[in-house]
Amino acid sequence: MQRFIVFLAFIVVFCGCSLKTPPLEEVLRYEQKASALPNVPPISKKELEREQTLFLEKFFSPWDKLELWGSSKDISWGFETFGGGDKYVGENKKFIDAAHLEEIKHLANIERYGLDLAFAITTKNTNLRIFPTDKPFFRGSEGDFSYPFDALQNSFLSVMQPVKLSHYSTDMAWVFVESSSASGWIKSNEIALIDAVMIQKIKNAPKIVITKDNAPVYFQQGLFAHYLKAGALLPVLVQDKNEFRAFVINTAEDKSGFSANVSVSAQFASWFPLEFNQTNVKTIVDELLNENYGWGGLYANRDCSALTKDFFAIFGVWLPRNSAAQKKSALFFDVSDLAPRLREAKLKELGVPYMTLVYLPGHIMLYTGEKDGKALLLHNIWGIKTKDNGRYIIGKSVITDLFVGENVQEIYVQSLLINRMQGFTIFVSKEAQIKAKLMSVYKESISSIAGNVVHFKNGSSLIYDDGEEKSYQELLERSDIQDQFFEDYDKSPLAAEPTNDAGRIRSEEFFKALYGSDKQEVESNLVKVAWLPSSANKTLLFNKRNGAAKALQAVSNELDQLPREYLEFLDNIGGTYLYRTIAGSSKLSPHSFGIAIDINVAKSHYWQWSKDKKYQNLIPQKIIDIFEKHGFIWGGKWYHYDTMHFEYRPELF
Repeated sequence: MQRFIVFLAFIVVFCGCSLKTPPLEEVLRYEQKASALPNVPPISKKELEREQTLFLEKFFSPWDKLELWGSSKDISWGFETFGGGDKYVGENKKFIDAAHLEEIKHLANIERYGLDLAFAITTKNTNLRIFPTDKPFFRGSEGDFSYPFDALQNSFLSVMQPVKLSHYSTDMAWVFVESSSASGWIKSNEIALIDAVMIQKIKNAPKIVITKDNAPVYFQQGLFAHYLKAGALLPVLVQDKNEFRAFVINTAEDKSGFSANVSVSAQFASWFPLEFNQTNVKTIVDELLNENYGWGGLYANRDCSALTKDFFAIFGVWLPRNSAAQKKSALFFDVSDLAPRLREAKLKELGVPYMTLVYLPGHIMLYTGEKDGKALLLHNIWGIKTKDNGRYIIGKSVITDLFVGENVQEIYVQSLLINRMQGFTIFVSKEAQIKAKLMSVYKESISSIAGNVVHFKNGSSLIYDDGEEKSYQELLERSDIQDQFFEDYDKSPLAAEPTNDAGRIRSEEFFKALYGSDKQEVESNLVKVAWLPSSANKTLLFNKRNGAAKALQAVSNELDQLPREYLEFLDNIGGTYLYRTIAGSSKLSPHSFGIAIDINVAKSHYWQWSKDKKYQNLIPQKIIDIFEKHGFIWGGKWYHYDTMHFEYRPELF
């Protein structure tokens, strides 16, 4: 009997230890402070200037014109989404019934959408709600619901946020507004209407940015005014010794709002934007770390996208509000087709620390560089899915790698960040963006870009930037890979005659590495493309490498659906593959690589054929749009125009 008890005790202890979940600090693995992170790379002020100008334009965009950018669907979609069936429960864990939803719908006053248009500003920190109510909607069942994910919480707006007023709820307690990043309902006593004089005063005033979370702000009488989150902006009157004298709009005495002076300690704020350097970045990271998770800004806490938005805002880089939109806000490098560990390798190779976002469905993170062979990230995360469809809760902003949770037995392996990662978005550094773009669109040919060298899968390599200063003619004659991006190709329709030749600068050696080093190799890569099979019914030769032929086939398929009147521009085409040099040059034409097509010459214009060289064009915009959609540039956008010419150059988009 004694032996049995000892054996049983051994089994209990052994099993208990083997199944024990490690404490959070062991799961996270890294010291939770900025000093544990890699160094901050130098980012020049010049690189940030454009972003900082754009930031203020976006911030004040609700005041640009007295028109709504949305529609009545923005206030009605929720009633269809949240209605019907037992989907959502309230704070009492009971199902939201149809009668309650109808009450809220009556409050929403949908028929008055856009009828009370006015410019306004927030006078308090406030929640932006999908319905005019503070009450939550949690997805789930009675007794088992999705706290803290209140489906009605859209975002959090700090004090002094520009908004545009659409209309009031039926009881006048709520107002539907558009902010610079989201629309929704806020309480009507938390905004003030604002006139053109005050708008200009706020726009023109110098700005400070709050750098300390929950920084206290005081009225001049010493009375408490607000707590402000890091990333909030205030217009400033003057810096006085150890504090800033700013002003806010207050509604305590006058519901239409009046200006009130406030003081902000210089320990909690800086002139906007804060300089991007080692000391400042690490200070802000420490400030954002260990904050409790707050879905949509609930409880004035951040979720994943609020953290990244506020981090970038402090340095003057604008981000939209949600993760899916942030992913698209700069150059996105898709790695979803790579094996998980190769995804991390690409991030380490191309990502710019502290200027790169890492995206996976429903979550976004700030890449902070490489340490001990791992990519480190700053993010605010609720938890990681477990095998029983639950969550291992982290519930705050943390430093992790992409493998966080792999040492927790109950975690579902496919839910690890590395396995869900889809790609990363690079900001500011044009060189990093260009290299990531090259890797993305030419992944069939390029194996890696290491420093200043582009390595190809055929074993060859090329210098990315030869470091030479060149005249424009020299750029055309002996360009390197970097030179190809000397001018930006504008995808928008022409508003005036072209002033540059974006796309005409080409590195011949680069295209040889992509499509064939000589005539014989190029021709071995040519495949047939069915050109407008239901109308023109032609067969064209195009290079199969790097998706060129597939792109032309996609163009053909869309053009084939156009009305009959477009056919005259597309039927009698000028040709695709022809191994030749460019007229007046010793360089090979893009037609030599089988990546260009000239459409109907009789309907086109070419600068060399014009006596007065005056710009002319007949090609319909619809045709241009379809080509550009699939990665083709148009010669009609060149100063030296060639309106028949379309060339596969996906790296320029």
